[in-house]
Amino acid sequence: MIGCPGGYAIAHAIGDPTNNYWQISHDGGQTWTTLSSDQTEPEYGNDLLNLAYHPVLVTDNGALFRFCYNGNNSCSIPDTLYVNNGITATPTLVNPPSAVCAGNSVLFTATGGSIGVTNDSISWAITINGATNRYNPPLSDSTLVIDFPATATGNATITLTNFTGFFCGSATSTPVTVAIQPMSTTLAGTAGGSAACTNTTVYPGGQPS
Repeated sequence: MIGCPGGYAIAHAIGDPTNNYWQISHDGGQTWTTLSSDQTEPEYGNDLLNLAYHPVLVTDNGALFRFCYNGNNSCSIPDTLYVNNGITATPTLVNPPSAVCAGNSVLFTATGGSIGVTNDSISWAITINGATNRYNPPLSDSTLVIDFPATATGNATITLTNFTGFFCGSATSTPVTVAIQPMSTTLAGTAGGSAACTNTTVYPGGQPS
Protein backbone atom coordinates (compact mmCIF):
# COMPACT_ATOMS: atom_id res chain seq x y z
CA MET A 1 0.00 0.00 0.00
CA ILE A 2 1.12 3.53 -0.69
CA GLY A 3 -0.08 7.00 0.21
CA CYS A 4 0.96 10.61 0.64
CA PRO A 5 0.21 12.92 3.56
CA GLY A 6 -3.42 14.01 3.38
CA GLY A 7 -4.30 11.46 0.71
CA TYR A 8 -5.95 8.05 0.69
CA ALA A 9 -4.52 4.56 1.13
CA ILE A 10 -6.59 2.01 -0.78
CA ALA A 11 -6.74 -1.75 -0.30
CA HIS A 12 -9.13 -4.45 -1.46
CA ALA A 13 -10.34 -7.71 0.04
CA ILE A 14 -12.75 -10.43 -1.07
CA GLY A 15 -15.57 -11.51 1.21
CA ASP A 16 -18.95 -10.64 2.67
CA PRO A 17 -18.84 -6.85 3.18
CA THR A 18 -21.50 -7.06 5.90
CA ASN A 19 -19.53 -9.28 8.26
CA ASN A 20 -15.91 -8.13 7.97
CA TYR A 21 -13.71 -5.35 9.27
CA TRP A 22 -10.29 -3.73 8.79
CA GLN A 23 -7.67 -3.13 11.46
CA ILE A 24 -4.52 -0.98 11.73
CA SER A 25 -1.38 -1.43 13.82
CA HIS A 26 1.31 1.18 14.49
CA ASP A 27 3.55 -1.08 16.58
CA GLY A 28 4.46 -3.85 14.16
CA GLY A 29 1.37 -5.95 14.82
CA GLN A 30 1.55 -6.17 18.60
CA THR A 31 -1.75 -4.31 19.02
CA TRP A 32 -4.55 -3.68 16.54
CA THR A 33 -7.28 -1.04 16.28
CA THR A 34 -10.47 -1.62 14.29
CA LEU A 35 -11.09 1.12 11.74
CA SER A 36 -14.35 3.06 11.69
CA SER A 37 -16.99 2.44 9.04
CA ASP A 38 -16.30 5.76 7.27
CA GLN A 39 -12.90 4.38 6.23
CA THR A 40 -14.37 1.39 4.38
CA GLU A 41 -16.50 1.36 1.26
CA PRO A 42 -18.45 -1.88 0.68
CA GLU A 43 -19.54 -2.76 -2.83
CA TYR A 44 -22.19 -5.43 -2.53
CA GLY A 45 -22.44 -6.13 -6.24
CA ASN A 46 -19.12 -7.97 -6.47
CA ASP A 47 -18.61 -9.00 -2.83
CA LEU A 48 -15.62 -6.71 -2.57
CA LEU A 49 -14.76 -4.71 0.55
CA ASN A 50 -12.60 -1.66 -0.04
CA LEU A 51 -10.43 0.07 2.49
CA ALA A 52 -10.22 3.83 1.94
CA TYR A 53 -8.00 4.93 4.79
CA HIS A 54 -7.81 8.71 5.12
CA PRO A 55 -6.30 11.08 5.80
CA VAL A 56 -2.89 9.45 5.56
CA LEU A 57 -0.43 10.90 8.09
CA VAL A 58 3.35 10.98 8.01
CA THR A 59 3.26 8.93 11.22
CA ASP A 60 1.37 6.19 9.35
CA ASN A 61 4.54 5.21 7.47
CA GLY A 62 5.14 1.52 8.18
CA ALA A 63 1.66 0.96 9.62
CA LEU A 64 0.16 -2.49 9.09
CA PHE A 65 -3.36 -3.18 7.83
CA ARG A 66 -5.30 -6.43 7.90
CA PHE A 67 -8.74 -7.67 6.90
CA CYS A 68 -10.67 -9.83 9.40
CA TYR A 69 -13.81 -11.98 9.46
CA ASN A 70 -16.31 -11.37 12.25
CA GLY A 71 -17.46 -14.98 12.35
CA ASN A 72 -14.22 -16.61 13.48
CA ASN A 73 -11.96 -13.57 14.02
CA SER A 74 -9.48 -14.87 11.44
CA CYS A 75 -7.44 -12.18 9.70
CA SER A 76 -5.37 -11.78 6.56
CA ILE A 77 -1.61 -11.46 6.37
CA PRO A 78 -0.91 -7.77 7.13
CA ASP A 79 0.01 -5.33 4.38
CA THR A 80 2.39 -2.40 4.98
CA LEU A 81 1.60 1.24 4.20
CA TYR A 82 4.47 3.29 2.76
CA VAL A 83 4.02 7.05 3.07
CA ASN A 84 5.98 9.25 0.68
CA ASN A 85 6.75 12.96 0.78
CA GLY A 86 3.96 13.86 -1.64
CA ILE A 87 6.38 14.76 -4.45
CA THR A 88 5.95 12.65 -7.57
CA ALA A 89 9.21 11.95 -9.39
CA THR A 90 9.24 10.89 -13.02
CA PRO A 91 10.83 7.44 -13.04
CA THR A 92 13.69 6.50 -15.34
CA LEU A 93 15.65 3.32 -16.04
CA VAL A 94 19.21 3.10 -14.76
CA ASN A 95 21.60 2.47 -17.68
CA PRO A 96 19.23 0.29 -19.73
CA PRO A 97 20.89 -1.82 -22.44
CA SER A 98 20.39 -0.73 -26.03
CA ALA A 99 19.97 -4.36 -27.08
CA VAL A 100 19.28 -7.75 -25.51
CA CYS A 101 19.40 -11.31 -26.76
CA ALA A 102 16.18 -13.20 -27.38
CA GLY A 103 15.85 -16.08 -24.94
CA ASN A 104 17.54 -14.20 -22.10
CA SER A 105 16.36 -12.64 -18.84
CA VAL A 106 17.69 -9.20 -17.94
CA LEU A 107 17.51 -7.24 -14.68
CA PHE A 108 16.26 -3.65 -15.03
CA THR A 109 16.34 -0.99 -12.31
CA ALA A 110 14.18 2.13 -11.96
CA THR A 111 15.04 5.33 -10.12
CA GLY A 112 13.30 8.54 -9.17
CA GLY A 113 16.49 10.56 -9.22
CA SER A 114 17.20 12.83 -6.26
CA ILE A 115 13.54 12.71 -5.19
CA GLY A 116 13.53 8.93 -5.14
CA VAL A 117 10.65 6.47 -5.29
CA THR A 118 8.66 4.78 -2.52
CA ASN A 119 8.22 1.06 -2.07
CA ASP A 120 5.06 -0.13 -3.84
CA SER A 121 4.98 2.90 -6.17
CA ILE A 122 6.43 1.66 -9.49
CA SER A 123 4.47 -0.24 -12.11
CA TRP A 124 5.96 -1.56 -15.34
CA ALA A 125 4.45 -1.83 -18.82
CA ILE A 126 6.48 -4.04 -21.17
CA THR A 127 5.66 -4.54 -24.83
CA ILE A 128 7.25 -7.48 -26.65
CA ASN A 129 6.07 -8.80 -30.02
CA GLY A 130 3.16 -6.34 -29.94
CA ALA A 131 1.74 -7.60 -26.62
CA THR A 132 1.87 -5.43 -23.50
CA ASN A 133 2.15 -6.94 -20.03
CA ARG A 134 1.86 -4.90 -16.85
CA TYR A 135 3.64 -5.69 -13.61
CA ASN A 136 3.28 -4.33 -10.08
CA PRO A 137 5.98 -6.20 -8.17
CA PRO A 138 5.55 -6.37 -4.39
CA LEU A 139 7.84 -4.21 -2.26
CA SER A 140 11.03 -4.23 -4.39
CA ASP A 141 9.22 -2.77 -7.39
CA SER A 142 12.14 -0.60 -8.49
CA THR A 143 13.78 -3.71 -9.95
CA LEU A 144 12.33 -6.25 -12.35
CA VAL A 145 13.76 -9.21 -14.25
CA ILE A 146 12.32 -9.12 -17.77
CA ASP A 147 12.17 -12.33 -19.77
CA PHE A 148 12.71 -11.95 -23.51
CA PRO A 149 11.30 -15.09 -25.19
CA ALA A 150 13.37 -16.94 -27.76
CA THR A 151 10.65 -16.03 -30.27
CA ALA A 152 10.92 -12.29 -29.54
CA THR A 153 11.86 -10.05 -32.46
CA GLY A 154 12.11 -6.37 -33.27
CA ASN A 155 12.09 -3.98 -30.33
CA ALA A 156 10.82 -4.14 -26.76
CA THR A 157 9.32 -1.05 -25.15
CA ILE A 158 9.48 -0.43 -21.40
CA THR A 159 7.38 2.26 -19.69
CA LEU A 160 7.38 3.05 -15.96
CA THR A 161 4.70 4.75 -13.88
CA ASN A 162 5.35 6.17 -10.43
CA PHE A 163 2.08 6.29 -8.44
CA THR A 164 2.35 8.13 -5.13
CA GLY A 165 -1.17 7.44 -3.87
CA PHE A 166 -4.81 8.34 -4.42
CA PHE A 167 -5.35 12.12 -4.57
CA CYS A 168 -1.55 12.46 -4.62
CA GLY A 169 -0.26 12.11 -8.16
CA SER A 170 1.50 9.95 -10.73
CA ALA A 171 4.18 10.38 -13.37
CA THR A 172 4.99 8.22 -16.40
CA SER A 173 8.41 7.81 -17.95
CA THR A 174 9.36 8.32 -21.56
CA PRO A 175 9.14 4.85 -23.16
CA VAL A 176 12.53 3.14 -23.52
CA THR A 177 13.13 1.05 -26.64
CA VAL A 178 15.42 -1.96 -26.45
CA ALA A 179 16.41 -3.84 -29.60
CA ILE A 180 15.99 -7.61 -29.47
CA GLN A 181 18.79 -9.51 -31.18
CA PRO A 182 17.61 -12.83 -32.67
CA MET A 183 19.14 -16.10 -31.55
CA SER A 184 21.46 -17.88 -33.99
CA THR A 185 22.26 -21.54 -34.27
CA THR A 186 24.70 -23.18 -31.88
CA LEU A 187 28.26 -22.25 -32.69
CA ALA A 188 30.78 -25.03 -33.03
CA GLY A 189 33.26 -25.03 -30.19
CA THR A 190 31.11 -22.90 -27.91
CA ALA A 191 31.47 -24.07 -24.34
CA GLY A 192 28.27 -25.76 -23.21
CA GLY A 193 26.87 -25.82 -26.73
CA SER A 194 24.41 -23.00 -25.99
CA ALA A 195 22.92 -20.76 -28.63
CA ALA A 196 24.59 -17.43 -29.23
CA CYS A 197 23.06 -14.07 -30.01
CA THR A 198 23.65 -12.69 -33.48
CA ASN A 199 26.59 -10.24 -33.52
CA THR A 200 27.66 -11.41 -30.07
CA THR A 201 31.29 -12.37 -29.50
CA VAL A 202 31.57 -15.90 -28.11
CA TYR A 203 34.66 -17.10 -26.27
CA PRO A 204 35.06 -20.89 -26.38
CA GLY A 205 36.11 -22.03 -22.92
CA GLY A 206 35.25 -18.71 -21.31
CA GLN A 207 35.98 -15.02 -21.75
CA PRO A 208 39.68 -14.17 -21.54
CA SER A 209 40.83 -12.13 -18.54
